[in-house]
Amino acid sequence: MSAVALQSARQVTTKYGERFVVNVRLEDGTEQAIWAPTDLAEVGTICQGQTFLVGRNRNGNLNFIDAPTAAEAPVHRSIGFQAKPIPAAVPNLGKAAL
Repeated sequence: MSAVALQSARQVTTKYGERFVVNVRLEDGTEQAIWAPTDLAEVGTICQGQTFLVGRNRNGNLNFIDAPTAAEAPVHRSIGFQAKPIPAAVPNLGKAAL
């Protein structure tokens, strides 16, 4: 499901160590906090108003899934080979062109 960050991600110290926390609004209008380990660098870059994907684990807690790439930075994937351009068809003019 989609979530919108109400504030930018912040790093906090808990009894479990350093963690990221982001307050979000979900698609159903509810607000909740997402906690993530600091080794998920993508979570630390979330800014206020940014939309990203979250999921619920079996305990009902939200987990960060993925942040969509910016619209101005399209994703380019290599398909492993370079396609050669197809030559333009040469019209058959017959003997009259000779």
